[in-house]
Amino acid sequence: LLSLHAEAFRREPAPREAAPASPAPVAAVPVGTTLRIARIEASNYGPLKAVATEIGDHAVIAGPAGSGKSTLLDVPALIADMLDVGVKEGLRRRATRFDDLLHGRQGGSFDLAVEVDLRAMPERPARLDRARYELRIGKVEGASKVLVEQLWLKPEGAAEVTVHDTAPKGWRRILGPTDKGTVLAEGGARQAVSPAPGRLALASLPPERERAPVTNRVYEH
Repeated sequence: LLSLHAEAFRREPAPREAAPASPAPVAAVPVGTTLRIARIEASNYGPLKAVATEIGDHAVIAGPAGSGKSTLLDVPALIADMLDVGVKEGLRRRATRFDDLLHGRQGGSFDLAVEVDLRAMPERPARLDRARYELRIGKVEGASKVLVEQLWLKPEGAAEVTVHDTAPKGWRRILGPTDKGTVLAEGGARQAVSPAPGRLALASLPPERERAPVTNRVYEH
């Protein structure tokens, strides 16, 4: 048995200067308030064919050796690495060949999702208690590439798939692809996001990201 405390998944936000007075809406959550990771999902990733796990204040993950416990627990760290150092380097720290990251070395891509509990944010949209960050990473012309990256606001409850092509009922996408590129749609304005090659959009938010409090806090955590 592997006993896991949710604290292991938390990323402390970096100290930041206070935003200047502005009519734009900002989060009322004090800097330093920790948002808890509430759910982890992985599909076709390493030994994990399709796994989804709710994470409470404490959790116990059990399974035989080689079943993927450590791989599942590494998903938040992998996402954090890709945000910090880029997709290629984040993946290289796990495997030198992309195919070694795939379940059975097949399928061509893998999906990851992490949900963050937003109930500590009093200004979150009503009934949307979680933010869900989804990634699909694949290999294109021999190189790893982000195929899908999106951030949803959603009510608490299980998802049917790891990466969604369309919005389930009651969900709201606040970061994701459009016919005009990746767009941040939170805080009353739509802002274009232009990540550098090999970087994630969540790590490339525009200067006005204070107007997108949920997206900003998910990035920090």
